[in-house]
Amino acid sequence: MIENLTLVVPYRDAREGLNRRKSVALMCRQCGESFVRELARARRGGRFCSRECYDAYRGLRLVGMRYGRLVVENQGRSGYVLLCRCRCDCGREVTVHSANLIAGRTSSCGCRNQEMRGSTTRIVHEPGTRFGRLTVLGREGALGKKSMFRCRCDCGAIVIARGTHLRSGAIKSCGCYSHDQMKKRNTTHGLTHTPEYMQSRKQKRSRLDRIWTVHMSMLLRNLQQQCVICGSAERLSVDHVRPLAKGNGLQPGNAVMLCRSCNSRKNDKDFEELPPDWQDKLAAAAGEFAEAWRVSQI
Repeated sequence: MIENLTLVVPYRDAREGLNRRKSVALMCRQCGESFVRELARARRGGRFCSRECYDAYRGLRLVGMRYGRLVVENQGRSGYVLLCRCRCDCGREVTVHSANLIAGRTSSCGCRNQEMRGSTTRIVHEPGTRFGRLTVLGREGALGKKSMFRCRCDCGAIVIARGTHLRSGAIKSCGCYSHDQMKKRNTTHGLTHTPEYMQSRKQKRSRLDRIWTVHMSMLLRNLQQQCVICGSAERLSVDHVRPLAKGNGLQPGNAVMLCRSCNSRKNDKDFEELPPDWQDKLAAAAGEFAEAWRVSQI
């Protein structure tokens, strides 16, 4: 017994194309017909006398079954491919690959897609239809084969957009939507320029810089009379090596003189986020001031 095939007798008659010593007469369990096949091929999976028996055994009898708008009227094989002759509800006949029917990739002769495209186009043509923040005002000619539409954004701007871009959602506004989303992502609380925020920041600075004195500031200005980064002597100010925003106040070892340009470029970056040459210059200048203040207190 070889799976679904039943061995009848060893094949001893001469037949062209078969090895007499390694061929056997078999009976297909599906239809019961006897046939001759090489033993090696039967072992590799030649389990049926024909493709029709294979389809019947696997339950691939699709005649009369409905898939969407298609009803299978006939089926047949073209080599290893099982093809189905189907009739659509609209009356057209089409030949479809059975795998596409079973997987649901084909459900009509094409009329369903045409109806969907037609209904969507009519919706876009109607003034007053909304797509995101855009409201269709009317058609504005065509660009090649693509229909263009005049739309009004909620912010008041007028936009000329392609119909396919409106339906797919590629265009939702005149550009204000992206601007608003970017502003929302980059805003922490939105109270930076309010009096309450400025008062809170001032209190935080006073609390963290309570160690800093006027004598420390005078010694630092006498010791570092130019920017420790670029060497400029204009618009100098005392700045933190490690930022105030990270909870670090002014004190010996965390204070240096910087010009307005370098101070702005440094901003609230942590010490490890700065370029290596900046780290070396800031560390050396801060250490120099810390040592000078320690000596002045002896």
